[in-house]
Amino acid sequence: MRTLTAEAQEQVSKVPREKKLLEESLRQSIRLGKLREKAFNNLITVERQLKKSEARFKSIAMATREGIIIIDSESRIQFWNPAAEKILGYTSADVADQNIHELLVPERLRSIANQHFNRFVVQYGKDFESWTKHLLTG
Repeated sequence: MRTLTAEAQEQVSKVPREKKLLEESLRQSIRLGKLREKAFNNLITVERQLKKSEARFKSIAMATREGIIIIDSESRIQFWNPAAEKILGYTSADVADQNIHELLVPERLRSIANQHFNRFVVQYGKDFESWTKHLLTG
């Protein structure tokens, strides 16, 4: 059986190793904290850039004489500018979140329009965030 002194010496000999482990753990925590802070600052920067980009897009879309309609992958209207209102006769409030095919495509052609749109989304949806169709005015 070991004596109390031998046990105490063993415990004392562990202190430098434990201190070293604690110091390394603290250094890693500090590094992680710095990485988190950097990631958070990057996120804030990206969010600001996105807001600027959205504001720029909106100002252009609201000022242009071209009708701009943005729909999601389920054919629901997400954006409808004043020119689209003028061209098509519906306000953006009237069409928000409506299915564009139900709104603009004659009933007898909706099924075909939906099939083609769904095929487009399946085939190209992963490659394109959005796509453009121009409505030309005479």
